[in-house]
Amino acid sequence: MIGRIDMKADRKAGVLDVKRLWLEKGVRPSAGRLDKLDAELARIAKFAGVDKVVYQDGWRGEG
Repeated sequence: MIGRIDMKADRKAGVLDVKRLWLEKGVRPSAGRLDKLDAELARIAKFAGVDKVVYQDGWRGEG
């Protein structure tokens, strides 16, 4: 496990809305790790019956 994520499937809009990610202490958001997370979220979106993943501003807790 790399962290916790706040997301919601909005079936009317056809999106998996990713609101926030909290990484566990010591886990760095490397490009490879974020690519794997993106692939997993795409799989979850498909399972939830939505077409795409939408990342909200500040979803990685920046700023």
